Amino acid sequence: MKRAEAGELDGDRKNQKRAADGYAGAVNPKKAKNMDGDMVFKMMLATVPGVSLSKAASVVASYPNPAALVDMIRSRPEKAAIKQIAAVECGARKLGPAAASKIVKVFSTG
Repeated sequence: MKRAEAGELDGDRKNQKRAADGYAGAVNPKKAKNMDGDMVFKMMLATVPGVSLSKAASVVASYPNPAALVDMIRSRPEKAAIKQIAAVECGARKLGPAAASKIVKVFSTG
């Protein structure tokens, strides 16, 4: 195997480890405790590409359940919904339009 290919594999492993650490850090070892509505909503949001668990937690703090988020998205034009979600505070920064547009696309289809 070439060194470049080996380096690519190492990068893939690092990304997989980061994703596993984020999931493992959020999931309680007691299975029943994972059935909390907030945790389920965070996990739903975290499946959207570009949305980490910390970003998901910020969205959950603003929208208490998936229905509230979907209602907000459906009640506004797409650009206004993206703008509102992008303004959600995520630590010292805002969520941003890239993650917000992905959330809107996922939760507005169906």
